[in-house]
Order: sequence, then C-alpha cells, then structure tokens
Amino acid sequence: MPRILPNRSSKTLPAANLEAIKGAVQTIIDNLGTPIAITDAEYDPLAKLGEVTKLVCDDVLLVAQDNPSYLEDEQPLEEVHKDKTYNEQMTEVLKLLSKPVEIALREAGVSGAEYRNAMHNYEGNVKGKVNKGSTDAQLVLDRLNRIDRRTKPKSPPSTPQTPPAAS
Repeated sequence: MPRILPNRSSKTLPAANLEAIKGAVQTIIDNLGTPIAITDAEYDPLAKLGEVTKLVCDDVLLVAQDNPSYLEDEQPLEEVHKDKTYNEQMTEVLKLLSKPVEIALREAGVSGAEYRNAMHNYEGNVKGKVNKGSTDAQLVLDRLNRIDRRTKPKSPPSTPQTPPAAS
C-alpha cells in the first residue's frame, strides 16, 4: 500500500466555513429553481446531448429556423430556443461548479488517505507490541479484531457516525 507522509493535510475546515459553503450550495439550488418534472425512468433512456451532437443540432436549428413548418406542434421554434438556451446555461453552471468539486474531491482524497494510513499504522504498532509480549496491547488487539471489516453500505448514513476502520 502506498504510504502518504503523515500530517500532510493537517487541517480542518472551520465550522463557519462549512456553514458558509452549505449556505452557498443552498443558494445555488434555490437559484436553479424548480427541477424539470421527469422521473428517473423517463430520464435514463433519453438521448443526451454531447459536444459534437450539440454542434450538429445548432446547424440543424439554422435550417429549422428557415423551414419551421417541419417542427412538431409540441416543439415550436420558441420552445426549441428555450431548450437550447437552458441547456447552455446549465452547461455553464456545470463548468462553474467543476472547480470547487475538483478541489473538494482532491482534499477528501488526501485527508482520507492520511486517515486510513494513520489507522493502518496504529494497528501495525499494536500488533508489533503484542509480538513483543505486551498484555495491554493484546487487549487493544482483541478490540481491533472485533471491528466489522466488511464493506459498508454505500448509501450515506442518516445520522453522523464515525468512519469505519481501514482495512
């Protein structure tokens, strides 16, 4: 297992900062407005718009603007323009959010690796003391051996819990 240098992250996020982030995220959610009413079952099979396909659709729209009689009644030109504009706005929002998400993922990765490394080292130290005959360390090792090391559910806990021990 790769070893991370101890205490590289050695930081915490002040409670005021965490609350400010929560407030900022809620402000973003509030500003996004009411979500489009669509179920996962309806969403999943939709043909999504990728970068290349968007360019093609933009060219097709130019033709449709000149020949709108071929548009479906449920999709008049003004609705197509709304969809295009909203998609561009959501794409911009995603770009704006990508940097803080990237930072948070990296910070969580480093601090999580260090936490796991520290607990792995702790267990190794306890086992080393047991091997040297320490009865106190044997009591600690007995506790460590009772820790459930099976994979935990991936859904977030409903109440705060201590993170599981590293394996």
